[in-house]
Amino acid sequence: AVYKDFLEDYAKKNPNFKVEFNDTSAQRRLDLNTLELKDDNTVFMCGPVKMIKKYAKQLRKNNKNAEIVYEAFDFR
Repeated sequence: AVYKDFLEDYAKKNPNFKVEFNDTSAQRRLDLNTLELKDDNTVFMCGPVKMIKKYAKQLRKNNKNAEIVYEAFDFR
């Protein structure tokens, strides 16, 4: 992951920042249906369009007020 070391180091120094990486070649796919966020949480995501749409829908299902910021890309 790009900037992985930087983001992990930043998370150690900032209690208001949490970063998680999920490598689906070594882990199960994420299931965000049960993730509970506070109303003032912001979720940043990047990935393929189809994945972003799926995860954004799951997040909004139980976290209507959480802010979701994303960058979706499409391979051609």
